Amino acid sequence: MVLFLIILIAIVCICVGMISLNTRNKAQKQASLSRSGYSDRQKSNVHQKLEQSREEQIHREKQNIRHNNMNCDKYIFSGRYAETKRIRTKNIAYVWPNESPEDVIRRMGYEDPIEYSFEEWEPMTQKQKEYLYDLSHGKYQTDMSIEDASGMIDRYVQKSYVANPDLFHFADTMRIPVSYYFPFKRLNGYLFQHLEPRDSIAYYCYSVYSRLKKEQIGNMLVSAHKETFYEFADERIEDKSYDFITHINQMQDGEIKSGTKAWKIAKEYLINRGLINS
Repeated sequence: MVLFLIILIAIVCICVGMISLNTRNKAQKQASLSRSGYSDRQKSNVHQKLEQSREEQIHREKQNIRHNNMNCDKYIFSGRYAETKRIRTKNIAYVWPNESPEDVIRRMGYEDPIEYSFEEWEPMTQKQKEYLYDLSHGKYQTDMSIEDASGMIDRYVQKSYVANPDLFHFADTMRIPVSYYFPFKRLNGYLFQHLEPRDSIAYYCYSVYSRLKKEQIGNMLVSAHKETFYEFADERIEDKSYDFITHINQMQDGEIKSGTKAWKIAKEYLINRGLINS
């Protein structure tokens, strides 16, 4: 019996010793891995998992949003503006399909620390609901955004025809948020309002050209004469005798009227460049 107890105690001691040795070896291995830089990779993996988790959360949020028919998503973000090194908060970034919100934000001139969250488009107002109800005799989608509702109202009121899909592609390329419900008049006017001055003047020249050629207005950027339109814009910006931007800003719904001074200037330019007949 005594011999059995001695053997049992010896076995217990051996097991305790092996556990202690194994723990010590794990600690040494962890220290060695840390020195080798593996811990940095672990941190990187953790960071990637956190980023993946955030993207998954944003995806889930987007699945539960109100319906909208916009050409991009909207994000609210904060970050350090690289030029001033100051933190800016409550900024808006528009993100198109297949784009990363963080990449877009960095292209806007921001750097870490960057935080962002998906933002719903503002829902249609009660007045819009009531107006659309009357216009459509109750046949309308009730969970649209303000922009979508504005486009639908214009379709009923203005009886404006549907815009050329290429014009929406132009809006995408110029990174201008629009609703696919926008009829031509609203989309055209919205583009003139939100394009940069040089782009806006070039687009005006392109629109005059399309009208005179009896062609549908679409994506100016794929036109064979794109450079000619931008040369017109550069000349107009340099020429202080006539403020083209003021004229464009005064156009109602982006409607280009023949007979105006701006029209005549653009038409004469196109004739001199041999793009249209006199």
